[in-house]
Amino acid sequence: MTSPGRIPAPDVRVRILNVSTRKCIYSNSRDTHQLNHFDGTSVYDDQYWYIKPGQGDKQGLYMIVSAATGRALWANWRNGANNRNGEVGTGVNPGCYDDHYFDLEQTLGTGVQNGQFRIHSPAGKCNFFTRTHAKPELGCLADTGKIWEDQWFTFETEPLEFVRIVYDEDHPEIITAGIKLFPPQKATNHDSIETTQRLAISEETEQQSTFTAELGISITASVEFSCGVPLVSDGKVGISTTVSTSFAWGTTNISRQKWEAEVTLKCAPHSSTQCTASLLETRLRMPFVAHWKTKKSGVAVQTKGMYEGQSCASLSTVTSPLKYVPLA
Repeated sequence: MTSPGRIPAPDVRVRILNVSTRKCIYSNSRDTHQLNHFDGTSVYDDQYWYIKPGQGDKQGLYMIVSAATGRALWANWRNGANNRNGEVGTGVNPGCYDDHYFDLEQTLGTGVQNGQFRIHSPAGKCNFFTRTHAKPELGCLADTGKIWEDQWFTFETEPLEFVRIVYDEDHPEIITAGIKLFPPQKATNHDSIETTQRLAISEETEQQSTFTAELGISITASVEFSCGVPLVSDGKVGISTTVSTSFAWGTTNISRQKWEAEVTLKCAPHSSTQCTASLLETRLRMPFVAHWKTKKSGVAVQTKGMYEGQSCASLSTVTSPLKYVPLA
């Protein structure tokens, strides 16, 4: 399932990583208020959360509920408590207090903060932070003050398995289009009669493709997946039937495609002919919806994303006469 905007679906577990410290928050009974943070490169079950949308008068707000303890994150500045660092923790009965709710969607970043969000509590009048340069390492600051780097976070979904991609073929965006020429092949007839010659064309091209998810959600997916890719052929945008198993999520994938053709030329007496092969080379973007399922529970997940790639299609050949140079 999907959630409004760029907020994770409510039944998919996510980790919440601080942009500045690269630590993720977790809930565990051994810590004060059952809340702490730890190095994001190490993954543990108590780091996972559910993002639950509010109902009724809390519509548009979200609870952040620990998948391990079932406790809800709360944050409250309360007139500068805790030496003006506010108070944060997790509590039972998610949703029973106003400071269990955060306006995550309204704090999604722009510009250099694209893909990031703040954990802002309207009721607690504060922005949640985690840091390592000062004590306390977890807290919240009044939302009337400056926004600091350690108040920005990103979502990372639990491990997902790729199912399929559905492209929005009605909204392609062609970025560039041009002709790629291969080195010409030459045929010469030194005889006094017409001859027939065959030229073999065999070349490789580099294909590029990048699949990125909607901003705000980092996909932890299988290393490789298979799907067709958009390309332009005969003036139309379509999806190739070629399946590749070398695509990696969120990075530029490089693959090579071999093009072969055989051209038969009729060569007049004492003449030379040149054959040039060309391809339509296009770079385009196309929106898509990626379908996944969680590895642990098999929950279906959909994420919007953008494909961008460079590809070649429509191999064609052109012959043209050359100046004939007799044998010495």
